[in-house]
Amino acid sequence: MKLTPPSVLLVLLVLAAFGADRPPDTHVSSWEELKVYTGRGAYQKIEGQLRQKTYLAVYDGLQQLYGGTVDGQLHEEVVLLCPETADFLYSGFTPTEVDYRQGSRPVLEAKVREVTAGCTTERQKVLALLRNVRDLYQQPGDESLSSVLGGTEEQLLDARPRWCELQSRLLVALCQVAGFPARRVGHFIGGHAVSEIYFEDRWAYIDIRGIYFLKPDGKFASTWDIWTHPEWIELQDDEVKADRVRDGDPRLADIYRWESTLKRFFHPNEVTAIMNYNISQAAKYNYRLVDRTKKPAVGQAATPAHQEVGAWRDRIFAGER
Repeated sequence: MKLTPPSVLLVLLVLAAFGADRPPDTHVSSWEELKVYTGRGAYQKIEGQLRQKTYLAVYDGLQQLYGGTVDGQLHEEVVLLCPETADFLYSGFTPTEVDYRQGSRPVLEAKVREVTAGCTTERQKVLALLRNVRDLYQQPGDESLSSVLGGTEEQLLDARPRWCELQSRLLVALCQVAGFPARRVGHFIGGHAVSEIYFEDRWAYIDIRGIYFLKPDGKFASTWDIWTHPEWIELQDDEVKADRVRDGDPRLADIYRWESTLKRFFHPNEVTAIMNYNISQAAKYNYRLVDRTKKPAVGQAATPAHQEVGAWRDRIFAGER
């Protein structure tokens, strides 16, 4: 594989960001060892004071926005994706068999049947579900739900969410109904939520912007695959790129731009975390609706605090840690 100069630089930066020149910490091998990499306290395992305080500011902002709802609960369970946790996160962390009971969510089941009708392979089904959630914001729906956070996935189908946390949760739920294990992924510095779906015997990074990556062998790449091989981002062909949402749609935030993938979400200084969400355990979550117009918008320059976080992000993506 021939790497362009920017790709070579990214590989070197990734190695530096993961501390390739320092003695490796013990890899996590149990749920108990995973605790220090989980939730708000995980900041202590992040290298660099600027990255630590930005993670804390974003984490606290998300909890202020989503706290008391299912999405706030999910943020409390985020686990850092790093060399120490990667093996556990891609082995024992998330079951690779779905325990969803058919008949328990009939509205979601009907949507899955509608969207995947005619699909014969796992790949076709997952991509059909991705495209449906990707384009959901363009469809007619319940306008009374357009400014709310939280809610069940059935409500999200009517709300046509444009917020990535809600979109990714909806995609995870639909995939589980379809029989595919799925979980949430959060890019904390760049500010974006995506999904990982387990199909074709591997975890695949599936961004609700319509972005995913194939490895040189044609198999889907996981989040960790791309973290360790960022040069693969540049190798995607036109057929793969055709699935991404168009840049510049005024109804969508700047995070949906293609350039954000390499410059933010897989930048060596990004902080990425994985969280489990199992719709079969819906009883443990609070699906109350919250009016987002009465909440501050995380990452927007609406207040001095938001402006400060934005400045920290710029410094981090310029190379400061």
